[in-house]
Amino acid sequence: MQQYARSAITWPENTPYPQSCAPPRTNVVFLKTHKCASSTVMNILLRFGSAHNLNFVLPKSKKTHYLGHPQPFNRKLVADLPPCNMTYNILTHHTRFNFEEMRQLMPHDTLYITILRRPDSLFESLYSYCNFSSIFKRNLTAFVRDTNLTAYLSGHRLVKESVGLNQMSFDLGYDGLYDSEAAVDKFVLGIDTTFDLVMLFERLDESLVLLKHLLCWNTTDMVALKVNSRYSAYKEVLSDDTKKRLLELNSVDWKLYKHFAKVFDDRVKAFGEDRMAQEVAMLRAAQRKYYDRCVMAEEPMENVSTIKKRKDVVAFKSNNTSKLCRRLTWTELEFHEQVKKTQEKRMRKCLARHMKARSRKHTAPGAGKGSSKSKAGKSSTLRRRRTKNGV
Repeated sequence: MQQYARSAITWPENTPYPQSCAPPRTNVVFLKTHKCASSTVMNILLRFGSAHNLNFVLPKSKKTHYLGHPQPFNRKLVADLPPCNMTYNILTHHTRFNFEEMRQLMPHDTLYITILRRPDSLFESLYSYCNFSSIFKRNLTAFVRDTNLTAYLSGHRLVKESVGLNQMSFDLGYDGLYDSEAAVDKFVLGIDTTFDLVMLFERLDESLVLLKHLLCWNTTDMVALKVNSRYSAYKEVLSDDTKKRLLELNSVDWKLYKHFAKVFDDRVKAFGEDRMAQEVAMLRAAQRKYYDRCVMAEEPMENVSTIKKRKDVVAFKSNNTSKLCRRLTWTELEFHEQVKKTQEKRMRKCLARHMKARSRKHTAPGAGKGSSKSKAGKSSTLRRRRTKNGV
């Protein structure tokens, strides 16, 4: 595999970043998991990549911002880079995990990151966000009591076969069904072996501190608003019995979550609990500062976004004082469109320079002398033979 150099990005002397770090890491795969605050983390990565002109893995299709789902990630789904000695840096759009395909596309020093959430609260959010109550004609509490419906969902996925039970495991490449204890253990071990950091929704600020140190970024880079968060009025309060039943129905996710909750505890202890508390306080202070500076108001997404219309989701109206503020408050789809436009423009310029350089090379003095005509004839003949033979 081609070897890629580490980033040459450096920070000004007065910018706080982890002093023990090498230059900031720029090659990242963030595997988004549904309803786990992954859009919030995605905003962080999109902002950093946009600020430093990094290349994002974007879908070839103009009709979606997904990179394959429910099908696993495949390089054929990705828009090509021009032949300008470029490589991809950040993969953060929704997809299903496929390590073999991803590692063929990404640089060798890429960091792999994801985020998990307790399966009971995740499924409540998923049930609401995907409007399952309209599909099943009952709220979540009534749904989990209906053994026929839960049995059906245990063997089927909804919304174009993308969402259902054991959603995190499905996003991470598992088929979503409980095959056997051994199969689940093997799956969890594979995730543990492959991923450099597994964050937790319930401990997001601590997760972002760990992410900051892993990536060698600064505190401002890690500031984020809660993207795609619902208003409280749209959240169903669950009884202990309903939560217990949801954990049983999402048993693969529950095993996955419990494993990485312990891993996370160990990681925080190794980091230093007092040190973590100090850094979380610093991050929260920065978040308050940028919220006050950048957010004019919180409103339903249908009043703010020109792309996605939802009345149950909170969106942020920016005061437009800076590029950072606009990027902080963009919805996921708005940011995707901006990234796509910017990257396509950069690729066109790169391709134009490449073609211009090739043109100068072919028109250089002596380029047409000697036996070039016969060589061209031989090349043309060879091309015809290859075409004829299907090569």
